[in-house]
Amino acid sequence: MALGTKTDVERLCAGLSISIPYKARVLFDMAMNVVVGNGDKILFWSDRWLDGLTMAEMTPNLFRAIPKRTVKRNTVAHALFGRSWVRDVKGALTVQAVQVLFEYLQVWDFVEEVVLQPDGPDQFRWKLTQDGCYSSKSAYEAFFVGSTKFGPWKRI
Repeated sequence: MALGTKTDVERLCAGLSISIPYKARVLFDMAMNVVVGNGDKILFWSDRWLDGLTMAEMTPNLFRAIPKRTVKRNTVAHALFGRSWVRDVKGALTVQAVQVLFEYLQVWDFVEEVVLQPDGPDQFRWKLTQDGCYSSKSAYEAFFVGSTKFGPWKRI
């Protein structure tokens, strides 16, 4: 699925700064299921590979100490290799130093249990379709789930 190509720096859109509307981001976060395989396509700090959470949600204080450039580039495979995610932590650890340390230890414990599958690709599955592939139709329909339909529109 094309969604996994966001870490491919060879793609034409790789360097573009794209603004994503809040409601679209929320829908995407709800509808996307990430399954770690070899870790080459999933971003360590910003994808939802931690039981449906991102590092920003799981460890908000620690996440603030990670440079934005690192957040957008480091994959799970890269971060786990030699525990390089530890070197991603930069900047001043301010008043929340105890909280940052606690979250750091949480991440350490969590990633120690992660086993990558060298022969298995990462998977991005779209929950809103049977086959797990994204479609704009399913996304559009999801925006209107629970809304009231106005049947007499045809007469107007």
